[in-house]
Amino acid sequence: KILIQITTAASSGYLTGRVRAAGSDLSGADYASAVIQAAYASTTLGNDNAGASATSFRLSYIDGRQNITMELMNPKTTQFTSFFNMNDRQGYGYQTAGGVYKQTTSVDSFTFISAAGNLTGSYSVYGYNK
Repeated sequence: KILIQITTAASSGYLTGRVRAAGSDLSGADYASAVIQAAYASTTLGNDNAGASATSFRLSYIDGRQNITMELMNPKTTQFTSFFNMNDRQGYGYQTAGGVYKQTTSVDSFTFISAAGNLTGSYSVYGYNK
């Protein structure tokens, strides 16, 4: 489980991410993900599909303060690694996203990539134990 609190963004853009193995990003065209958004001021839903052969997960659209709760499933296994997250795009709406890394590589870490320029904030990473 990863909790992210973004307090400022240099500009607007997507937050994306890649799984990693042995210290390197897995950047092949093996990702599929999508973001769905509901605006506070309307009933219109927006969506963005990163494609079935993307080189990273599409996690969230950022343009200011945001809190993201993310779950990463099946790390350190030889199964597909997937994620889902929920977040508030403060002052605008609610977003949810999900996706899968379509290889059976055992992943051990994660890289966040910001198209919104430099971000400030904090994050916490938690593990689960059965």
